[in-house]
Amino acid sequence: MHEVLQSEIDRMFRVADLMITVHSTLRDRYAFRARVADIVLLVGGALVAAFTFLDPAAARILLPSGLPASVLVGLAGIGIFVASLVQMKMDWGGRSALHGRAAEAYLVIKHEIGRAKCSLPEDPRSVEFTFSSIRDRYEAIGATTISVPDRLFPRLKQIHSLKVEVSKALDLRPGTSILLLRFRLWWRDNIRGGRP
Repeated sequence: MHEVLQSEIDRMFRVADLMITVHSTLRDRYAFRARVADIVLLVGGALVAAFTFLDPAAARILLPSGLPASVLVGLAGIGIFVASLVQMKMDWGGRSALHGRAAEAYLVIKHEIGRAKCSLPEDPRSVEFTFSSIRDRYEAIGATTISVPDRLFPRLKQIHSLKVEVSKALDLRPGTSILLLRFRLWWRDNIRGGRP
């Protein structure tokens, strides 16, 4: 029973660690998209407003195309409107927040699992009781947080696995160039067929 419990705790710890990376990556990706969209809309809106009140003679100098400035401003306004609809529909900021909460939940449970792992050799009976509570909360995280799209999961798992490999290599050689280390791992896994 002790080995089965240890194996299950180790598995939950690894999966929680993976899910922290997955949700953190998605959180950062969607937050970046939301920031870029906000900046584009703000700058675009300000430019449209500025060109609306621009003197036609100055507009011809600044906008060398053959189209009148009012047509260009109208087209830019339509583009900004469409971009704002896309941003509203995609809700990158909201998705980022949901993935951030999922990452935090997995981080909390990972710390609890880590404490359970440390106390396992000391008193297996109390750990079994504690473990059942941790397992219930662990399973609840998966049921109550935003899910990870299946099509993105393999790439996100690759990011996590690469992060773990780089971290292990940096423990041995902290001065190693991360870029060269990533290239060496790529070479090992793709060219040499995974041989060290």
